Amino acid sequence: MMDEVFPVLSEIPVQLRTHFQQMISWLDQADDVLPRYEIFEHIYQVLDEEGTLRCLFKEPQDGSEVSAKKEACVYLLDHPYNNQRSRSENIYGYAGVLPTVFVRFTKGNRNMMGVLIDYVETVGNVAEYSTRYPHAPISAAQMEKVAMLDLRLGNMDRNPDNMLVRLDDGGSPHVIPIDHEMIFANEVQNYNIVSPPPHWLQLHERSVVDVNKEFSAESVSYLERLQPEEDIEFLTRCGWEPGMVFGERFKIFTAFLKTGVSLGITVYHLGLIAAYKCDDMTFNLQDIVEHVERDEAFVANVNIAIWDRLTDYNEE
Repeated sequence: MMDEVFPVLSEIPVQLRTHFQQMISWLDQADDVLPRYEIFEHIYQVLDEEGTLRCLFKEPQDGSEVSAKKEACVYLLDHPYNNQRSRSENIYGYAGVLPTVFVRFTKGNRNMMGVLIDYVETVGNVAEYSTRYPHAPISAAQMEKVAMLDLRLGNMDRNPDNMLVRLDDGGSPHVIPIDHEMIFANEVQNYNIVSPPPHWLQLHERSVVDVNKEFSAESVSYLERLQPEEDIEFLTRCGWEPGMVFGERFKIFTAFLKTGVSLGITVYHLGLIAAYKCDDMTFNLQDIVEHVERDEAFVANVNIAIWDRLTDYNEE
């Protein structure tokens, strides 16, 4: 029996609700002592009645409820291509984040809190995959989708281990982005995602995946439909009030991404700007935001500044 679930299941489409209910049922039926997953001290296996691994239960490494709920909210904000998460029966979103639900419960004599995540078989992370399968490269389109997710949510932890690869029935690779506790996590420079630079930037610089190209028409269409205010309302209805700081950063990062895409700036260059790697410091997102006076119109004025500086960047 769960003491708390986020998202509140009544607020999500039926197919997703049923999926989460099954995941929670496996956790409810599991032994009081959950077996650990591989070498990780904060991740546990959730098996079904036949002993098949179905889910992973992950406790936040910093012990923070907010970190765990951030991870669940990334799944909710990874909207499917066909519609917003709140209205789509599709389980997987555009970037392919695994179904993730926040749970608080008691197991045996332990009070536990964290996220329950769908388990899928993978062949390793993107670095391992690229070494083992050099003749079947990961597509730039898939990396573009992960980059969009990271840029939209200010993700500071897109290291190689947080991009896994699964093979479909035909042997084609599909990237699975994982581990999203560190969205909007830079408390020193709020609009700098470098720590280290996102791995998709590094893959480009190593000539593994070319992301120095304009966004696809599909991605442009997807981004045009994103509405951060509507997303924040959805999270609130689902049982978590993210707060003003989260809301401000979410709106600004989303505006940055949408503006850059509308101007034809590539994935690679938007990554440089967001990761504070531009040679001209005034083009870095952190610098753009810092030079806007903080008043009642702050977010709107930041959006104007982003448009002006990205327009200049595009003309360089």
